[in-house]
Amino acid sequence: ALAVAVPGVTLGAMAGFAAAPAMAGTAQPHAPGFRYERISGFSNGLMNSLPVQVTGGFFDSGTLYASGPGLTLYLGQGRQYLSLGYVPTTPHVNPATCRVTIRVNTTMHIYGGTGQYFGYHGYGSASITETGAVPRINGHCSSPYNIIPSTAHTTFVGSAEVYRF
Repeated sequence: ALAVAVPGVTLGAMAGFAAAPAMAGTAQPHAPGFRYERISGFSNGLMNSLPVQVTGGFFDSGTLYASGPGLTLYLGQGRQYLSLGYVPTTPHVNPATCRVTIRVNTTMHIYGGTGQYFGYHGYGSASITETGAVPRINGHCSSPYNIIPSTAHTTFVGSAEVYRF
């Protein structure tokens, strides 16, 4: 079963992440001042982390982990700390197939980092989609939060303007 990592989002402490990053830690800032940053990742199955790519103001890759109420990006050139806004969600369950889709569009706050990302803060948005199937019990689909791990797929796309303070 998936635990709730972000209130209303069944991302199992952001579990369900398993895609391979395309780039090894090569953080390369583009320009001074503010930077536009995009974080993206995809998974098949449930895991405790989401491999991600960071593009825009930086080019890097690493892993997104849930860490309590926040998220931590472990990247090749340092860490970034993120939080997501609260958005109540209602999973959609197809009663014929017991397939579940959960979509969340919310705010994202990057509130610090280490290494190459030290001192960067900013706001933006994130989109999270999780799909999967739930067991059929006595002819009915079970709880939409009980996604079968081998059927889960999760995508995460976030973008923000970040500034060094």
